[in-house]
Amino acid sequence: SWSRRLPLVAALMFPADLTAQATLSEAAEHAKQAWLAHDPEGLVGKSSNLVLQIPGADPSSPLGRAQAIELLRRYLRPAEERGLDITTIREVEPGKGFVELTRRYVVAGTS
Repeated sequence: SWSRRLPLVAALMFPADLTAQATLSEAAEHAKQAWLAHDPEGLVGKSSNLVLQIPGADPSSPLGRAQAIELLRRYLRPAEERGLDITTIREVEPGKGFVELTRRYVVAGTS
């Protein structure tokens, strides 16, 4: 299986306003569960404008919510998750944070 470090910026991947989530740790756990479930809607939350930084690709230009969801859906589709660990949680400014995840997966249909 592969292991990748995936930097995900909380303000871009989860709701920028963390008041709906009590803590950045809870927002990180929510993102982890959404990723494991291949739930791009849950990952994007209510964000209306996102920049995605997907491993192996240049950061996107700002995307609308629907376009970001579709891009994530296509990225997640060929993978079977084997594990996902939260490796870094850091507040970068009030209401915004940085979360780094380490992903273990295989390409669907392979071992």
